[in-house]
Amino acid sequence: HCTDVTLSSQADVDSFPSIHGCSTLPGGLTISGADITNLDSLSALTYVGQRAIAGNPILTRSDGLSGIAEIKTELVISNNAVLSNLNGLRSLRSFGGYTSASSITLSDNAMLANADSLSKFNFISSGAKSLTVTNNPALTKGCGLYPVMHRYFPCTTCEGAHLEFSGNGVTKQQVFAGGACDGTRITLCGSITLSSQADIDSFPLNYGCTTMLGNLTIVTAQGNTVTNLDSLYQLTQIGGLILQDNPHLTNIDGLSSVGSIVETSNYGYGGIDIRNN
Repeated sequence: HCTDVTLSSQADVDSFPSIHGCSTLPGGLTISGADITNLDSLSALTYVGQRAIAGNPILTRSDGLSGIAEIKTELVISNNAVLSNLNGLRSLRSFGGYTSASSITLSDNAMLANADSLSKFNFISSGAKSLTVTNNPALTKGCGLYPVMHRYFPCTTCEGAHLEFSGNGVTKQQVFAGGACDGTRITLCGSITLSSQADIDSFPLNYGCTTMLGNLTIVTAQGNTVTNLDSLYQLTQIGGLILQDNPHLTNIDGLSSVGSIVETSNYGYGGIDIRNN
């Protein structure tokens, strides 16, 4: 039986099957050691509550974790100087407890070049979600992050979803523009707030979705102007519409393709609120 496990050397990793011998670890798994080079002896693990892989200066690969299909609350991968990819996460399919908050942090991994193995997983949590990707200078390929960013973090201020993305070899805008690793574009977005004409004009590039599960909120921020919604032409369904305080907006022709407004339980509202325009 396993609860919380900390592995601080290669010897700890290698002896995991004999000392612990579990396939599910409902508590935390922490891997942090100056001499850890591989995680091969962890291959039996299929589920962990939370996982931290941090401060491993000579860890080159994480393939030993490829059996893990689910993580409940938190994943932290940071300060791994020579880790170049996340292939050990290739079996990960679900993340987060149904009601608990969940977070992913990828930070300060100098050689991390891609995160392709994250492209297949889904958040199953209805709680708050957080994604932090910072200071990974070699991360020039962002297609592995596109599905999760597009589906769950379509804006930096979305309710219940916090995204921090900076200091990487690829920008947030480049991830959204580039699409998934197989060349496809995801057509679903969550809730999105647009507060300037620039936000609206860049909608196809930054989001590119046709269906919004959450609310479309258009409220002109102080010092900005919204005159038209033309760049929202590809939207066909939204979860709700809040159109307020846009004194220079003369028409809403850009929403002419929207054929339905359908409330989604995870996002709420689902109505129309148009005023002070």
